[in-house]
Amino acid sequence: MRSPSLDAPGAADAAAAGCPFTALRNQLGVGANSRPEVDAAAADVPGPAPFSFESLVDVGTIFFEGLHVAMLKFSEKYGPVCRFANPASLNGATSWVFLNSPENVQHVCATNVKNYSQRYLPDIYKYVTHEKGILGSQGDYNQRHRRLCAPPFRNKHQLEAFAEIVVQRSSSSSSSSSSSSSSSSSSSSSSSRRAL
Repeated sequence: MRSPSLDAPGAADAAAAGCPFTALRNQLGVGANSRPEVDAAAADVPGPAPFSFESLVDVGTIFFEGLHVAMLKFSEKYGPVCRFANPASLNGATSWVFLNSPENVQHVCATNVKNYSQRYLPDIYKYVTHEKGILGSQGDYNQRHRRLCAPPFRNKHQLEAFAEIVVQRSSSSSSSSSSSSSSSSSSSSSSSRRAL
C-alpha cells in the first residue's frame, strides 16, 4: 500500500508555521486533511474506535507513559500493525498506523521505501520538529538525511555496536524511570525526545 501525501508541496510549511493544532483545526472546520480512500483503508487495520473509551485510555497511555511505551502496548493489544485515530484531527478521520514488527519496518523503511516517501505528519508534529530530522521531514530533505545516516547501518559491526548501545540506554532509562515514579512523565518525555 502506498502512503499518500496529504499536503501539497509547501502547504506543510504553511500549515505547520502557525500550528497550535492548525488554528484549532481551522476554527473547527475539522477534517481538513481527511482523505476518504485513506480513511477506508485505515478502518480495516486493528485499533480502537475513534473517540471510544478504549481510545481515551490509549491516549492516556501515550500522555503518561510516552509514545514508545504506548506503541509496544498497542502491539500487544491490537497486533503488529495497528491503527490509532489521530485526536488532533478532532473527528478521528485521519489515523496513525504503528508498525511493531521488524519485518514490517524493513518493508516500509528499506525494501519498499520509495512507496512510502510521503507520509502524513500531524501539523503539531511538524510544528514541534520544524520539519527537521529523519522522522519530522519528507521529500528531498528526508531522502538526503536518510542517505547521510545510512552507511553505519550497512556495516554489520557498526550496527551491532549501535544496537548494543540502544539496548543498554533503553534498559537504563526504563530501570531509572521505574525506580522514581514521581518523575515518570518527565522520564517518558525525555525518552520520547531521545527517540526522536
